[in-house]
Amino acid sequence: MSRLRRNDSVTRVVEFAATLGYVHQWTGGGHLKFSKPGRRPVFFGGSPSDRRAHKNAISNLKKSDRGVL
Repeated sequence: MSRLRRNDSVTRVVEFAATLGYVHQWTGGGHLKFSKPGRRPVFFGGSPSDRRAHKNAISNLKKSDRGVL
């Protein structure tokens, strides 16, 4: 496990990314990197104290999936 604590919000982001076809991996710095062929990678390094981090990650995944990012 990485430095990011795995909680319900992180699990929701990972599960949402999987529904879009993204795979995730932990970076050396303790962030999550979501990858999908043909799309830009999306990085997530939110902490429990950042209320919007999880919502922003989901938004960025949607944008990347549409090719906007």
